[in-house]
Amino acid sequence: MAATLMQIKSRMLLPPDPTSEVPEEEDPRDELVRRLHEYKKFKEIADELKDKEAIRQNLFARIVDAEKTKELREEAKEVFFEASLFDLISAFTKALRKVSEQTLYEVSKEEYTVEAKIHDILHLLLEVPQIMLIDLFSRCKSKMEVIVTFMAILELIRLKEILVVQKHVFGEIEVLRNKDNVVPS
Repeated sequence: MAATLMQIKSRMLLPPDPTSEVPEEEDPRDELVRRLHEYKKFKEIADELKDKEAIRQNLFARIVDAEKTKELREEAKEVFFEASLFDLISAFTKALRKVSEQTLYEVSKEEYTVEAKIHDILHLLLEVPQIMLIDLFSRCKSKMEVIVTFMAILELIRLKEILVVQKHVFGEIEVLRNKDNVVPS
């Protein structure tokens, strides 16, 4: 680029040679302008790619544990994916949106405890082998009950009393009793 600029400058400063009859060449400044436009296009494309890279860095891929998936597939003869914390939080926010806050003029105090909800969920799983997470949330009458139910589910997962699985990616979440933790009677 610098050499081209020097050549253009020297041609413009030097007087034309009267003895040589060189046909008029293309103006070297046009070539320089063409190169600058090309450089500008590449620069814009590079900026677009940089923006796309920044957006892509904010995305997180879902990691599925192949061993657990294989065990569950053999156990149930169906394909299951373990529901991640993000899936649980997504289901939780959907449930919170669905619960309507009733405007009551009478204030009534409803107490929900995580321990009571844990007991209710385990008792329910003794009656039925599996239940959909959305069904657990739909039984709740208030946002506070949805929150306590969600905390009870997280605690049961931590205690390895239940498993939360999906039959397909981003599918409905099922809550199952962990057969490894059930004590035979």
